[in-house]
Amino acid sequence: MFEINPGLIVWTIITFLVLLSVMTKFAWKPILKMLEERESKIRIALEEADRARTEAAEMLKQNEKNLARAEEEYPVHPDAVLHGDVPHQRPVGGDRLQ
Repeated sequence: MFEINPGLIVWTIITFLVLLSVMTKFAWKPILKMLEERESKIRIALEEADRARTEAAEMLKQNEKNLARAEEEYPVHPDAVLHGDVPHQRPVGGDRLQ
C-alpha cells in the first residue's frame, strides 16, 4: 500500500531546506521587525493609558475638593431654594427686587 521512495524523500528534504533558507533570508527579518514595532506601539499605548489614568485620578481628587468646598459655601442645594423647600432664604443679589 505505502511505498517508500528514497528519491522523493531526498528531493522533499532538499526542497524544504531551500524553502526554509529563502524564508529565513527574506521573510524572517521583516516579520521580526514588524513584531518589534508592534510591541513598541503597544508599550507606548500602555504608558499613555497609565498617564491618562493618573491624570484622571488627580482630576477626580480635585473635583472632590471643589465639591466639598462648594458644599461648605452653599450647604443648601439650589433646587431646594427654587422649589421653596428652604424658608427665609435670601436671594443671591441681596435684598433688591428686580
